[in-house]
Amino acid sequence: MCRQKYWDIASNRYYYACYHAVQALLIKNELVAHTHDGLLTQFGLHFVKAGKVESRLGAFLSRMEQLREKGDYNCFYAITEEEIATITEPTKELIQRIEELLAE
Repeated sequence: MCRQKYWDIASNRYYYACYHAVQALLIKNELVAHTHDGLLTQFGLHFVKAGKVESRLGAFLSRMEQLREKGDYNCFYAITEEEIATITEPTKELIQRIEELLAE
């Protein structure tokens, strides 16, 4: 999506990569979340506040969810290439950390 410069779609895909990784972590730990907000809450309580995931990555996931909502539902907001450039590395870092936790 980045090659075609569909930034809204790219931000959606980055968010859902993080979302599904966190969802796998919750499932492994027998935690349930029925909504996006629920997933953020469970992740924050059980992994960020517990010190298993850095707080900046927890804040990043919250920011990603907000960005996805803007891109998906706000017709007057267009995600920019510059915004995408700020999320690629933290997305990889968050997923890598979750993979480590899943392997434990």
